[in-house]
Amino acid sequence: MQYPNVGPVFSSHEIVETAVMQVALESAALETALPRHTDQSVVDLAQLLEETSGPESDFPALNVRFHLGIVRPSPYQDLAQTIHSLLERAARYVPVRRVPGYRDEAQVEHHQMDAVRDRDLLRLKESNEHHVTRAARRLADRFAEPGG
Repeated sequence: MQYPNVGPVFSSHEIVETAVMQVALESAALETALPRHTDQSVVDLAQLLEETSGPESDFPALNVRFHLGIVRPSPYQDLAQTIHSLLERAARYVPVRRVPGYRDEAQVEHHQMDAVRDRDLLRLKESNEHHVTRAARRLADRFAEPGG
C-alpha cells in the first residue's frame, strides 16, 4: 500500500512472508548453485561485501546483488528471477537509516557466509536462513512499532 507524501506502507506479515519465500527459494537454488561456484565467483562475492561496507554504499541494492551472486550459478534461471523479484521486494522494506545497527548486523551475517568458499551447503543454507529470518523479524518488529 502507498500513501501520498508517506511512501509505501508494509505490514509485518508481508515482511515475514517475503522472508519465508526467500529462504525456501534460495535454499533450493543453493543446492545447484554452490557446486558451480568458481574461485573467481567467490572472489567477486568477497569484493561485493567490501563494497557494501563502504560508508556511502547503497546497501539495499548491494544486498540484492550479494544474494543474487550466491544463487547466480544455479542453472535454473526462472528460479533465480523469482528470487530476484523477492529480493527487490524485500529491499523496499529496508529503512536502513531508521533501524539502528541493521546494516552492521547484516554485514556480520554476510561474512559468515564464507560457506560458499568452503563449498559447505548445509552451513550456507543454515547461515542464509538465520540471516534472512532474523533480518525480517527485526524489520517486522520495527514496522509494528508506532511510527515505525
